[in-house]
Amino acid sequence: TWAGLERAIAVGLSYGGFRAMLAAALSESFVACVSSCYVNNRRRILETSASDEKGSFLDWYFSNVLRMVTDVELCRLICPRPLCIEVGVNDELF
Repeated sequence: TWAGLERAIAVGLSYGGFRAMLAAALSESFVACVSSCYVNNRRRILETSASDEKGSFLDWYFSNVLRMVTDVELCRLICPRPLCIEVGVNDELF
């Protein structure tokens, strides 16, 4: 167990969604994960924004995260445990 935690669900909103996925991927104490509004194709977004006239998009909280893991790889580490991903269609940030 992780710090006495035996069974829990990791839940996160926005950047917390990445944190929830990361926690669930790293610890089997989490029996399920819910990520709301964070999962995306970060590599395409970062590469596209780097060539944008407005300047590049900064991944504010997770600098160089692509050197560690992508969102799809986190999903693979969580499964076969239940994983619910909620993604908005018109997210102005991404």
